[in-house]
Amino acid sequence: MGQNRRSQTGRPRSRRLPDPRDPKLRAWVLGLEGPIMHREICARLRPRGFITVAALAEWTFAGFPGWPANQSEMPLSIRLRLAERLSMTSPLVRVGGCLVPLLPPGALVNSPRLPAAPTMDTPEQRRTRDVLSAFQRALVHEWWQTHDADKDLLTRYERLREIFAARGTRSPTLWRRLGLGHDKGSVLLIEGKRYSVPSLEARRGNPNPEPGEAAHLFLEADGHGNERSIRRRLTLARISRKVGAAWDVYRDWLCANPWASAELEQVLPSMTRDVASRSGSLSSPPPEGKLAP
Repeated sequence: MGQNRRSQTGRPRSRRLPDPRDPKLRAWVLGLEGPIMHREICARLRPRGFITVAALAEWTFAGFPGWPANQSEMPLSIRLRLAERLSMTSPLVRVGGCLVPLLPPGALVNSPRLPAAPTMDTPEQRRTRDVLSAFQRALVHEWWQTHDADKDLLTRYERLREIFAARGTRSPTLWRRLGLGHDKGSVLLIEGKRYSVPSLEARRGNPNPEPGEAAHLFLEADGHGNERSIRRRLTLARISRKVGAAWDVYRDWLCANPWASAELEQVLPSMTRDVASRSGSLSSPPPEGKLAP
């Protein structure tokens, strides 16, 4: 079936849309210093205020996950997590013959503003609006959820690689150093954790793997997917970890610069458990029949 086909419900197929949890969409912060990162955050958030309001409402409905019950005011860590999600680079998707940004462009700090979109009164324009709405709904639903699904996988991989690298060279192959001979084997106890042993076929196919290769084989044997999917998940987990570290540095810079905290408050309102403080600088939802600006 063609990729432009719609489902029987009239909604755009979700597989056409990028995943709003993709850390590559949030990797724009890497390498930026505090003042530059702050200016860009504000530039991206200003035209996205209507998504911010929807995200706050969704997260409130979900019961304030991550917000300590004994704390009335929204913690800074949660506000910055929201900023991280909503300041993502806008993905582009092809709708008909056009590439459409799924979030308001926001314009880079020194870039000219894009012209306003025309009124959508054609089937193609209505289809574009549907695609925009579908992605923004997905983003609103996901923003408060942790994006570290593969954090534990990366930690496990790195620890296995360290353990295997420390096994020395007393035996000619890593498998022998791990006590795995030509028997099939089933489970290996490593630091008190049980790991499924790679199949005899996999060990024969790679008789003396490097520590990182062996770690991949153990994760594959443990049911985490094939080698290709594991490598992809580990790559994304590394990006996510770097992005998180960049936001940690930004948080420290923000706390040391009250003027920046006040500016962020204007584009990303705080709230208490009882009421969201809607900032006057927040943009409104795009008018019906209009593309997000």
